[in-house]
Amino acid sequence: MQNKSPTKWLIALVVVLLVAGVTPAMADTYTFDLSATGGGINISAVLTGTPDLNISGAYDITGMTVGSLSMGGSAYGLTLLQASPGAVTYSYQFGNEIIQYDNVYYPAGLNNPQGPYPFDTYGLGFALPDATLGNLYASGGNLYVQINTDGSLPYGNGIPVIINVTAVPEPGILALLGLGSGLLGLVGFRPRMLLGKL
Repeated sequence: MQNKSPTKWLIALVVVLLVAGVTPAMADTYTFDLSATGGGINISAVLTGTPDLNISGAYDITGMTVGSLSMGGSAYGLTLLQASPGAVTYSYQFGNEIIQYDNVYYPAGLNNPQGPYPFDTYGLGFALPDATLGNLYASGGNLYVQINTDGSLPYGNGIPVIINVTAVPEPGILALLGLGSGLLGLVGFRPRMLLGKL
């Protein structure tokens, strides 16, 4: 009976070391699934981001993969417009076309000055393959998608949308959870085996 306890402590120590060794490496970049729909427009994308250094709990979105937009029966690829962390970025198109964005994501609207929304007034900037610009943003208690933002009407013709952003678990975290569950099951299984032999 005395040799069971060291085995449990050894397994617990291995699990703690694995978690401590893997977590910091994965904490720098996070992945999010984005979907937005409304007014005949559907957007989906996988976003990557890093913690915002100025806004507690927020993330600077730094990458977009598998980005797509469908409207009017046509589908388009999307690319992320790169923002300067901590500053609002302006992009110009076709003379008077302008878009403002900061690419800051607020999980559950935490610390968002616009309220409980995933994006603020500047929002998430993106471009279509023909260089058409757009963004997802919050204004006046609603969420909008803007395509071909006109500098004379900064947000006047946005289309209301429903936006969902969810965190994607890192594969390493899922593996650690599986390993931890397996080890805990093994620790519980061995004493039952020994009791069955008595």
